[in-house]
Amino acid sequence: MTLIQEMPVNSPFPVLDSTIVTWKQISLPDNTSKIISLQLSKNNSLVLTLKNRVWQYRDNTTWEIVASSPNSGSISQYLIGDTVTYVIVNSLAYEMKLGTSGWKAIPNSSFVDLAVVDGDTLWGINEAGYLHQYTPGSNWIKAEIPPLKLWKSNQSVGIAAKGNNFWFGLKFRAKQLFEQDKNPIARETIWQLQKENQDETQLYRQIDITENINLLNLSGKPFGPFGQLCITADGILYASTEQGVWQRSLSNLDNNNPGWQQLRSQPGNIRLFPLSNSSLLTYNSRSQELLWWNNQTWYSIPTPPHEISSAVLVGDSLYITGNNTLSAISIKTAKSMEPPQPRMATYLNLGKLSTAIYCQNQLFVTNENTLFQIAATNPEPIAAIPLSTPAFDISHSSDKTNQNSENIFIATQGELLKYSISENILKTVFINPTPPQKARVDSDRDFTAYLTDKTIRIFDNSNHNLVTQITISADFVEDIAIKNNQLYVVGYNNQRNAQKKQPVQSAFLRCFQITNTLTQLWQTWGFSGNELGNDMADTRMYRVVANDSEVAVLGESAGGNTAYRWNGKDLSTSTLVTYDMFNNAFDAKSAHFSYYAIVDASTGTVKRGQFSIPRQLPSSSRSNTNRVRSLAFDENNVYIGTFSSFQISNRDFVKFLGQKPPIYKDGDAALLKVPNNLKVRDFWFTPGNGQVLFFDSNCTVINVAANTPHNPLLNGIGRVNQEDAYVIIW
Repeated sequence: MTLIQEMPVNSPFPVLDSTIVTWKQISLPDNTSKIISLQLSKNNSLVLTLKNRVWQYRDNTTWEIVASSPNSGSISQYLIGDTVTYVIVNSLAYEMKLGTSGWKAIPNSSFVDLAVVDGDTLWGINEAGYLHQYTPGSNWIKAEIPPLKLWKSNQSVGIAAKGNNFWFGLKFRAKQLFEQDKNPIARETIWQLQKENQDETQLYRQIDITENINLLNLSGKPFGPFGQLCITADGILYASTEQGVWQRSLSNLDNNNPGWQQLRSQPGNIRLFPLSNSSLLTYNSRSQELLWWNNQTWYSIPTPPHEISSAVLVGDSLYITGNNTLSAISIKTAKSMEPPQPRMATYLNLGKLSTAIYCQNQLFVTNENTLFQIAATNPEPIAAIPLSTPAFDISHSSDKTNQNSENIFIATQGELLKYSISENILKTVFINPTPPQKARVDSDRDFTAYLTDKTIRIFDNSNHNLVTQITISADFVEDIAIKNNQLYVVGYNNQRNAQKKQPVQSAFLRCFQITNTLTQLWQTWGFSGNELGNDMADTRMYRVVANDSEVAVLGESAGGNTAYRWNGKDLSTSTLVTYDMFNNAFDAKSAHFSYYAIVDASTGTVKRGQFSIPRQLPSSSRSNTNRVRSLAFDENNVYIGTFSSFQISNRDFVKFLGQKPPIYKDGDAALLKVPNNLKVRDFWFTPGNGQVLFFDSNCTVINVAANTPHNPLLNGIGRVNQEDAYVIIW
């Protein structure tokens, strides 16, 4: 597939812009009374129900009383119909026409524990599990449905009604039904009650619509608690389980009805809030993740300041209540959880690539023997420069003598090369005396650092003279970065814990001051085997990138009991940022998964770090492998490319080029973007099988093997009949 589309760089996502708004607390009319609910009136005003009064927010400035509780009782529910409102007080139902004052008790409505309104029709369930229906001017009628006795109102996780249909969701399967049926396919959890006749008698047909919904718990075992059931204004049912969020059409008669469709693999007990524009808000109280589904795309909303018990959307303003607090934020702060639309996404037909970098709005890549220069909107190379030996790594910097001139440095098996973009000239900086097994290069304004195996050479960018060199004392030296005359080196050592008689690998990050010599300033991690104690999981460090004040690193941990939990200086000061099962290392065993961290450049102290852990869902919550491949870092974001086993969070539901990824096979090329504070994921997705070579804010390059199974995203027109590279230009 080739897609070329002209779009402004960093253009706003469709539907939403990038307005920066923070949560704002709204003053309550009465701080002494408990908040019961928040709703939207028929004239689109905010309606706040407290324990003893109902208030309306006029012109977003003033609260005024709509009604007081009948008989001074405690309100448990307030419901707004088309022409009438209802209130449940001490399990009794009352009605009042809109625009009037004075409550009227509904006869025979005692013991109403749970109610919902559709139009002007009130549906209620009492504590014994009996369903009743009431229309203004008629009687409170009991529906004849004997099995409903099994469903106590306190077992409900949501009721909904529309027309002649009523839906009821159970928190758990009824005990009697569970004992009769041990089959792991959970049923009898979501029921639809459909009126059988058109007269006034209340005869209903019961329909089990649990169907294909996944009710396994987080460990992949039957049965997890059902989360919640709700309905939007346009008649779409939504449900949540411990395995995700689901939606379903109301029609049971349509042969084309696919049943429940999963929208998101979102672990945990998710709260659902249908909004006035028929969109959906979801809230995970464990992670405090607040998401918005606009019927096409998921968006992330800044973490709320408190728990959420109700939510209302008024225009662009989102209001929430919780912990007896009312807060608001603009919905325009929401950020799409899908990657932005690329300007170009296509194969390059250049075979397998060895290095890639994006600068001056151009892509530079190397295959086995050539450096290619490619424009951002056309996959055809505009320049091809022969290389004498294979390339290992590539970097870029501004010319020390000419700030407008950009240079590309290439670490090859035979030499260190410098390519001037403006002059289109390739020069040799250094010839290796012995061909290395691996090489890395990084360049700043003044110096270029060149790593061959374990030896690092520093070159002056103005004259290419060798300034100094050092051989790192370590078992594995993996990467280097250079910034502000400081050199950063990462790798790991084979160690042994004598007391436990176990081998262990221990990662390190070292910083050197560049002068005429290299002086070590500090080291992060680098613990001996005997020091590790209860942190005996192997740690490896593979990538490092630096800016003026911080250093970003990327490595792997073989399990959760690891030195990466701490600040790199001791084994007691925690620095991990966790909020869900994909970065909290429980049930981790010994699978290698990625770890990234932000380190203080002046001291080497880890400021914050995070794991990135695939899970074997839905069959198990056990961790899976996530091998690191690439790292990029700017002032605001971290970009991590990995080779992931099944499956990353929400794998099957994040779209790229309008399509979901193909069925998993043999490993995913996974692309993760997180902000500097690591508190959320901006996106985490895979276009399918492949190896990430390069990934930053501008570009992604993925090597795709020749025998990759059919993939509508990574097996498109123009692919050569061999391993090739797929490029995405954002």
